[in-house]
Amino acid sequence: MKKTLLLLIFILLTINVYSQNINWGKPLTLKHAFYSHFFFQSGHFIGNIDGFDYYTIYNNSKSLLPTTTTDFTIFKAKNNNIVSVKELEKNKYDYITIQIIEDYIALFYVDKSNEYQFEIIVDIFNPKDLQLQKRISLFKYMPINDSQELIQFSKSENNNLFGILTTAINPEDKTASVIVKTFNDQYEEKEETYFIIDLDGENFLKDFILYNDGTALVTLIENTATAYTFNINKIILVQCKDGESAFITFLEENIHHIQDFSVIKTPSNKQKLFLVQENKIHIYDLSFKEEEKYTELNSFSIKKGSWSIDKILLLDNGNLFFSFTNSGRKRFESQNGHYTLKNFQSFNFICFNSELNNLIYQSKVGRYFSVIDRSVIYNERVNWSPLYVQKGNNVIIVYNSEMDYPTNYIKENGDDLTEIESDKTENINYQQTTIEESGHVETKTLSNSKIEKTGIYSSLCHKNDNETISIVKVNKKKLTIGTIPQ
Repeated sequence: MKKTLLLLIFILLTINVYSQNINWGKPLTLKHAFYSHFFFQSGHFIGNIDGFDYYTIYNNSKSLLPTTTTDFTIFKAKNNNIVSVKELEKNKYDYITIQIIEDYIALFYVDKSNEYQFEIIVDIFNPKDLQLQKRISLFKYMPINDSQELIQFSKSENNNLFGILTTAINPEDKTASVIVKTFNDQYEEKEETYFIIDLDGENFLKDFILYNDGTALVTLIENTATAYTFNINKIILVQCKDGESAFITFLEENIHHIQDFSVIKTPSNKQKLFLVQENKIHIYDLSFKEEEKYTELNSFSIKKGSWSIDKILLLDNGNLFFSFTNSGRKRFESQNGHYTLKNFQSFNFICFNSELNNLIYQSKVGRYFSVIDRSVIYNERVNWSPLYVQKGNNVIIVYNSEMDYPTNYIKENGDDLTEIESDKTENINYQQTTIEESGHVETKTLSNSKIEKTGIYSSLCHKNDNETISIVKVNKKKLTIGTIPQ
């Protein structure tokens, strides 16, 4: 009896300690449950207008016929409580993105009713009542075959410009091309660039970046991939400016076994190519104008792992912060066939000076989190990717992690070297890690899935103007917003 009473007191104290970390609002009941057998449901934080937070929930219904159409719900919240919800009148969208532009909610999608001429349309909603205010036809284009179809949206850092990239037939010479169009925040076209790139076989679009001066950068890769490995054979960089395109091609034979890469524009407006191997980083100066397109600037050793670049932040002191995640993929057999799990292990945090020629610090934190691979595809980064918050020269990240880590896993210098478990992570800790200006790292547990009945849905989480952090949990059909004081 005494042991039972002590255990009960311990549980109540634990719940009370965790409850002080998060202030939860009232839950919203959704139309469909997240991760149900019939809907691939996801969502993200859209932004803040006049003190109100705006979110969207969208799902792809399972069907006997292949479909990419999506239906949407937008909801508006203040102080962790949802004040209004709007299911959009148009039931299905060939969705591109949903953004805040000039303090209005803008939903971008493709109208494919004419198979010979697709149309990019923007539905603009009044944030006060979430009603459709107007519909804009952005532009029309001649599509090419489905196997080469792609479409991407990008927005400049200052929010004054946005761009659309898609595959299309060039009306002048009838060639299958990639088109990049940029617009100002009044939806007026500023530039148009067509360029030819072979998208058959193993060439894939990686990034579409729009800079404040209107220059667009398109990065593509040629790769060989299996269920468990991914090797970059060639990197193609395309710069679009004033209707012209310039190319840089980087072959794998220069640097073997490239795991990931990114193009970074430094505060002095110099472009750098950042290449990641399993135990090394290489940094190159780039120039689309010079005959010598790239020259190696520096290289740095890192802890061995399957690294991908998760986030890049410019700190107040001008330094550049990089977060890398160590991840893997493994296939398992079951009575119903097979499935693939993707796991996310340790973080590696690296900070460079503004010109990327001096390493300031390198810090590591262990983690284990595993998801079924289809949830990565259909639910984007909804629950496995951390929320990153810059606070001066510090960085705060909030994320899901295995509750029993590191008890059940091997931890060596911050790196998780364990084999991938055969089940997705069910017992989840809500973790917050702070990386200080010196590189010192502190991690604390905010709560866990035994108390909250679910994990964090990080694509819906965000930083607030008052320096607090809003997080979102979804338990089946119940969505709740909470605040973490800082």
